[in-house]
Amino acid sequence: MNENKTEAKEAVPGPENDQATPASPVSPTKKPFSAKKTATVNSSTTSGPLPQAVIFYRDIPGACPYGRTLSHILAWDDNDLESSHDYIQYLFPLPERSPVNPSAPLITKDVFLAFRADSPEGQALRKNLRKAFKRMLAFYGFDYIKVSTMLPGDPQHAAIKSNNHQMRFQNWVRRFDHNHLRITRIIRCLRLLGLEEEAGTFFSALYQLSRSQDYVGKISQKSLNFWQKAAMRKLWNPPEKDEGVVGTGCEFLLELGEA
Repeated sequence: MNENKTEAKEAVPGPENDQATPASPVSPTKKPFSAKKTATVNSSTTSGPLPQAVIFYRDIPGACPYGRTLSHILAWDDNDLESSHDYIQYLFPLPERSPVNPSAPLITKDVFLAFRADSPEGQALRKNLRKAFKRMLAFYGFDYIKVSTMLPGDPQHAAIKSNNHQMRFQNWVRRFDHNHLRITRIIRCLRLLGLEEEAGTFFSALYQLSRSQDYVGKISQKSLNFWQKAAMRKLWNPPEKDEGVVGTGCEFLLELGEA
């Protein structure tokens, strides 16, 4: 599957251009929606067959084609992660169906509540999602480290350049690359499924990289704007939509009071 041609449909560039308003860093702990309300939902609210995304993140075979499981994909080397284009929609699902991979799982109301549940199952799902996030961070040339905090609410972690970052950056630090679309997906998925700090930490690292002496101007303002939207917009308003437009499949977020 040629994602270089079709993946662009997942994050169609908006009216911004390279002279648009610069993105600004977001606090990794910023929660522009009421996460507390959904974080205490009992997992028993879901009934019937398990959603595809939950099956995949339980690491159970059958949710992904070709016998792939979460553990299988996370064990891939960097070349596999770059050359294969039909796994990212499994690792980081969204409410909107992917035109590149329409059989991939979606974030539905049941999936949203399952990942955010204050229960052993919810914690296990988020733990596995965090593993996927850290694997992709390494792919992009970052390490995820714990940091000392001075005040309550300060970020608990940071994404810093890894020892092999120069080699990894060659793969995607450019004006545009299909990995920029993957990054937009990752940030938004993390926020949807309860890893707000991780999403903010990733965006902050990307912003700082784009403004650093060695890499200033290497990433287009258009990509930075999409990442900012993924990190800061209301979750029902996808980055590729106009401001205030509810995305397809996002109506349940409004029902849950995420307004």
